[in-house]
Amino acid sequence: GLELYMQLLEEAIFELKGEKRIINHNIEIYIHEPAYITNNYIDDSGTRLKYYKQLSNCNSFEELTNIKDSLIDIFGPFGEEIKNLFYILETRIYLLKTGIKSVKLSSQSISIKFDKKILDENEQLKSKVITMFVNRPKVYQITPDYSVIYKPKNGANKKELLDFSKLIAEEIVPC
Repeated sequence: GLELYMQLLEEAIFELKGEKRIINHNIEIYIHEPAYITNNYIDDSGTRLKYYKQLSNCNSFEELTNIKDSLIDIFGPFGEEIKNLFYILETRIYLLKTGIKSVKLSSQSISIKFDKKILDENEQLKSKVITMFVNRPKVYQITPDYSVIYKPKNGANKKELLDFSKLIAEEIVPC
């Protein structure tokens, strides 16, 4: 309740200042590998839920690093499932302000879909998206519904997804 109130208050302050704030916490990211906190790593379901809540509310790399360090300090090194979860969360942090709705990683490509409503409400962001992807037709395929397909030369993987997310954030996030 308090978190939602604080988020709404922050958005109202931005609106009063005449600034558009784009943050989409509900980005769907699919990597086709298990990504979760295993029962073997944290056996208490209440504690696992506490960490899931912290991770879902995480909006910065500093916060994510603090949670990661805390997990390692308390529970020790973690396995692939949790590493995959952190790849997803890092990707999400990069993409929070980009207007992206979903991301899908396959072995050969990375597909992203922008939220048309967010782009229609923010011409500056829309222009940057179009410029980034339309000007490189040999690298990116963009559709009229603002979906983009990127096929890296050596196939797609989690590291490529993270690098691509960082590039998108650097190129299109409004100043």
